[in-house]
Amino acid sequence: MKSVNKKVLDSAVRAYKKATNASKDKSVTTAVGFDSKELLKWLRKVAPVSKEIQVRFGIYNKKNAPSPEDVGRVTVFFMACDENGDQSTDGDGEPVDPVNVGNIYP
Repeated sequence: MKSVNKKVLDSAVRAYKKATNASKDKSVTTAVGFDSKELLKWLRKVAPVSKEIQVRFGIYNKKNAPSPEDVGRVTVFFMACDENGDQSTDGDGEPVDPVNVGNIYP
């Protein structure tokens, strides 16, 4: 991992908002927030069986949206992956489920 100056983040976020017309379209997701303690708990659980954590992007549809207001919104999933980028398995050979259900902003 590489730390970046907040100016790099701010510049990239401004470019994203401009490209997605987020200033005019309030249904555009500009961030997804996760409870830090819950995320850390999950990371500690999956770290021993994972090579990397991928942040995968998705769009909620009617079948998988947590609420009707979230249909069509962009979200992110954290997925524990093995050395090939495939879903990790636990010590019993069971797949490690990805996590989601963050807070969508705005």
